[in-house]
Amino acid sequence: MLAVIAAIAGVIGVIAFFSSRDEGRTANGRTGPGVVDRAAVDRLLRAGNVELFYGAPADAVRLRALARSLGAPDTPALRAAGQAVVLRSDPGRRGVLARAWKHSLQARSAADPRLQDFVESWLGARASG
Repeated sequence: MLAVIAAIAGVIGVIAFFSSRDEGRTANGRTGPGVVDRAAVDRLLRAGNVELFYGAPADAVRLRALARSLGAPDTPALRAAGQAVVLRSDPGRRGVLARAWKHSLQARSAADPRLQDFVESWLGARASG
């Protein structure tokens, strides 16, 4: 029983560690929504992950379902492997912006079938060089 508790605590610790790294931060130390750590984003995309920026809550629901259906929900393990679809709320954004390393797509909504094609094409495509 003690081993199970220790394992659960370990998993929670790993998740907390990676979640703390997810906060945007700039060189001057500012954090919060809209503040982006460009180096962290570059590492995320270079690894092969895909980012989806959305404004409408309805889009978030569809995008989460898309990520799950492709076996690419945003987890620390999948991020490390370059196999995660990372959802980013961007209040005021119209439609969905999909980003991969050196590739992007602007869609009118999460219902746009090009989003699935984009994710399937670029998920796991690591930067070369």
